[in-house]
Amino acid sequence: MFKRKRDGIWYTVIHQGGKRVFRSLKTRDEAKARSYEKEILTQDQIVTLSFITDQWMDSLKNKSVRYQHDSRQFLNQFIKWNGDCLADTIVHIDLVNYKHYLKTKRKYKNNSIGFHFRAIKAMFNFSVRSDYLIKTPFRNFRIQKTESRKEFLTRPQIKKLLSVVDDELNRLFIELMLRTGCRVNELSKLHFNDIDAAFITFIGAKGGIPRKFPILKNRMIKETLNKIDRLQNKNREYVLSDREGYWLGRHNWLSKMVKKNMRKAKLPESFCTHILRATFATQLIYRGESIEIISKLLGHGSIQTTEKHYAHIKPEFIQINTDYLRI
Repeated sequence: MFKRKRDGIWYTVIHQGGKRVFRSLKTRDEAKARSYEKEILTQDQIVTLSFITDQWMDSLKNKSVRYQHDSRQFLNQFIKWNGDCLADTIVHIDLVNYKHYLKTKRKYKNNSIGFHFRAIKAMFNFSVRSDYLIKTPFRNFRIQKTESRKEFLTRPQIKKLLSVVDDELNRLFIELMLRTGCRVNELSKLHFNDIDAAFITFIGAKGGIPRKFPILKNRMIKETLNKIDRLQNKNREYVLSDREGYWLGRHNWLSKMVKKNMRKAKLPESFCTHILRATFATQLIYRGESIEIISKLLGHGSIQTTEKHYAHIKPEFIQINTDYLRI
């Protein structure tokens, strides 16, 4: 549903004959418009998967861009696999078969499968609340809970990873991620202008809210940044640039580079770029930092997010299971 700027009249979109058709709701009042929209859709609309997907995505406008993008991607993949059929024809066995497809054909892990099904379930629940459907197929379908892993790099693994990186500049990028816990997107968008004597300001954080990382008393991070600066062309704009000054943030270059060197170091295949961030967080736990400080340094939106991922890791677990490296 949208409002036309010229006269303030609300409109809705219906699907007829495979085409999107705009229909006037003949009112400037949003509450009345939503009531009229339901009547029109109930009378004229064939409720397909693509239709309820569009309605669900329209309701997510206040959510983060990342959440909207991931939800759209998961739902489009479900529609591609199942076909754009009537939404009320989806039953329990269809969900079971789709789960089997993701696990066997796409080789998705349980966590990734869980993210897919939570998005699909949210869409069906919305459809029932909005009276597009009578019931949801998820009534007796179990979604496996996301596991909180105790994975991080040990001292020998960090040494091995850094030793196999042939290019010194690439090694410095990995060191910077280990010492700041920054995400791939944060490092990719980091300008040298975002760094001063006291803070690194990451502008590519989740939710689009910049976060400040303190470096005033961190000599090792400053040395890493100075080395990167010396190796690059002085006309470059981004920290993540090659020696000639060209930006390396395109085509997921950073993740591919880290994964390539992890394979070269013969680290477990389940390890990915995010384990550098997990290693940074685990180091803070080992030092005895409070969950509030760890949450702020990681840039989490709430302490609950930090507790979900890291509160189960105790300093005793780290001491027993790893020869730990102070990064």
